[in-house]
Amino acid sequence: MSRRPFPLGYVRDDLADFTGYSSARTSAPAGAVAPAAAASGEQGVPVEQGAPVDLAWLNANEAATPNRADAGASVRRYPDPQPAALRGRLAGLWGVATDELLVTRGSDEGIDLLVRACCAPGGATRGDASGPAAGAARGGVVVAPPTFGMYAVTARLHGAAVHAVPQLVEPAEGPGGGERWRVDVDAVLRTARQQQADLVLLPSPGNPTGQGVPVEDLVRLAEGLRRDEAPALLVVDEAYADFTDAPSAATLLATHENVVVLRTLSKAHGLAGARIGAVLARAELVALLGRVQAPYPLAVPAVQLAL
Repeated sequence: MSRRPFPLGYVRDDLADFTGYSSARTSAPAGAVAPAAAASGEQGVPVEQGAPVDLAWLNANEAATPNRADAGASVRRYPDPQPAALRGRLAGLWGVATDELLVTRGSDEGIDLLVRACCAPGGATRGDASGPAAGAARGGVVVAPPTFGMYAVTARLHGAAVHAVPQLVEPAEGPGGGERWRVDVDAVLRTARQQQADLVLLPSPGNPTGQGVPVEDLVRLAEGLRRDEAPALLVVDEAYADFTDAPSAATLLATHENVVVLRTLSKAHGLAGARIGAVLARAELVALLGRVQAPYPLAVPAVQLAL
């Protein structure tokens, strides 16, 4: 049986040819009508490569003058959906290529995009039509409680099933004693296979446990989820990764196509109100998620704060 080309084997069948919404900024990021054409009333003149930056912007029906509260006239225009400067800074911060990063409205939007792209509402079919999974019901997401509540909330709102695999409680090593939580890797893999899950969502370090998932366990999970008939994505939420010395799961992107990492500026960087996060993944998956994303996800003041 042949595997569908990446990333189509991991997303809903009906999104294979989905192009998304073409906004004014994605179709003509520098404006759509040159001054001479605007004066003559001619419409739809495309911007030439290297054209001057003072072109008239008549393709989005924005206000002709800025709001009085906008002293710098920075928010009169619709924002760049993926600001190059911010994308480059975040890619450098988290050690990935620019095309391996999608800026989002916090980690929450990253979770939402992944569920919408990968989980068909009601567990509809997904998979290679020539293989044994053709016509099989798909099973939503696997989570490992206690965990971040938005994984299950997002899945439920989308109509996707939620399969919980409780973490194990074990004696903690070291002189302090006590107990520690541990993700039951074998049980997660078993449940994901049995339920034909689309996503496995794990925070590392854990929220609320504080326990990280060892990189060797992440490798086991990623490799175990690469089923030929219906592979699943391993989503590692690293919202609290800045508070640990453990290596980022982003180091696995080059060798494991089904690993996705979520990052945010909300915690260690003190920008929770700016709502700046990111999805780190293979470039092909990032491009597909960008087509699922809302047209203008990032507010200009938030981007300026992040830079």
